[in-house]
Amino acid sequence: MRQLEQVGSLRHRCAACGGSCQSVKVRILSQEEEDRIVRLGAELGVDAPVVGPAALRQLRHEGGGCAFQAEDGRCRIHSRYGLEAKPLICRQFPLVATRVGEVVRVGVDPSCFAAAEGWLEGEPLDLGALAVGGGALSAGEAAAEATLLRLLGEAGASVGGVLQALTGERCEAGDAVPPGFMARLQERIAALPLRELADQESAGAQLARTWRGLAAADWSSPLDRGALRPEHEAWALEAVRRVVALRLSEGIPSVVGVALLALGGAVAAAHAAPDDFGAHYAGWLRGLRIAPFWQGLIPGKGGLLWLARGLRP
Repeated sequence: MRQLEQVGSLRHRCAACGGSCQSVKVRILSQEEEDRIVRLGAELGVDAPVVGPAALRQLRHEGGGCAFQAEDGRCRIHSRYGLEAKPLICRQFPLVATRVGEVVRVGVDPSCFAAAEGWLEGEPLDLGALAVGGGALSAGEAAAEATLLRLLGEAGASVGGVLQALTGERCEAGDAVPPGFMARLQERIAALPLRELADQESAGAQLARTWRGLAAADWSSPLDRGALRPEHEAWALEAVRRVVALRLSEGIPSVVGVALLALGGAVAAAHAAPDDFGAHYAGWLRGLRIAPFWQGLIPGKGGLLWLARGLRP
């Protein structure tokens, strides 16, 4: 038995939006699980529900969502056979479990489109059986991760203050968002083909809606921490702590890069959709696992150094 380490609040309130079944790939974890899903697929009229090579079997997607997702956004397996019939990863979502040495960190995925609404007052989640992922970091990355988690968890922490520490760009106000960093991030957001990404079938309806919201925003004026309401900032710090601790990113070079994009994204989401911040920020965080999105924010070789400090290698 490994020691469990709770990452933030384990409360959640499902909005039944269907976004959890879109724009993500669900691994099938055993032959028994695959056999069950194939059998249920045959009963529900879903052809070839499991696809992929032997080492990476996953639920098939169509129309941007899981092949089992009904028109009302709900899971057809769940509706007919109950929760326990679903794949383990689907049953546990939005919980995520990540192995870090001898510890398993457990937390709620902040890229769930309803995560911001229930993290303080939602229903407590039952851990139950967990699918555990994760891999080892280099010594340097592990040290950077520990430093980031300390900064994010300090009393009085702010989005701007942590960004100042990461970029080295000091401001007169300790909680101000570094203007140089934000200007560079805005430049990259404005250059993103967000409408094209949203139009791709693989995006799914919920992610497409938030990306279109970002695309429609005005990125020509300087952004600062004033875009963040207090409740937005509290959730952003909690969400970034989860992203870092649970290692919820794919391919982004360095944990510092992950934190920079996640923190800057909070300001961007608050600017683009102040009255729908939670969903837009979830879309931003989900985008950090989709290569065309995050690669557009970190332009080419040395792009992370330029984004953080305005330097070219």
